[in-house]
Amino acid sequence: MEVLEVKALLKIRSFEKGFDEQAYVRIYNTCFRDYDDIRSMTLDELREMEEFMSFSTDGVLIAEWNGEIAGMLNAYVDKQREETKGFIQSLAVLRVQRKRDSDWACGEGN
Repeated sequence: MEVLEVKALLKIRSFEKGFDEQAYVRIYNTCFRDYDDIRSMTLDELREMEEFMSFSTDGVLIAEWNGEIAGMLNAYVDKQREETKGFIQSLAVLRVQRKRDSDWACGEGN
């Protein structure tokens, strides 16, 4: 029997504490720097935030495209409700990844 193996270019995974902090800060600072009401954060500030009970990375997903960090999604799930509900708090895609996608979509990419 012949087996066809295809490597997926897109990988979406859960945030890994102790591993993804630098990627989180890079994505956050790069994608949200144009907003007047959002200031950039440092790696140390994120590590301090991780210690607060009110801060959770449970809903943070990291996206990789072809092995490179591409963006993140931050979802909030309210588990205290009788019926679990939630929403996407933020979605961030690094500009270089957006450019690659638009080149590809226009037939100009590799």
